Amino acid sequence: MNGSWDVISKSEYATAKLIDNNILESNDTVNDCINAMLKVISDN
Repeated sequence: MNGSWDVISKSEYATAKLIDNNILESNDTVNDCINAMLKVISDN
């Protein structure tokens, strides 16, 4: 179970980081959001 919680915490962290950095905008698609999240997660 640890692995799945790790993914959740990383995605929450990535989402917060994207919002803080104004990378996500209200008109972004779900795909844009996922791609941006994956980029942030892989950078850390």
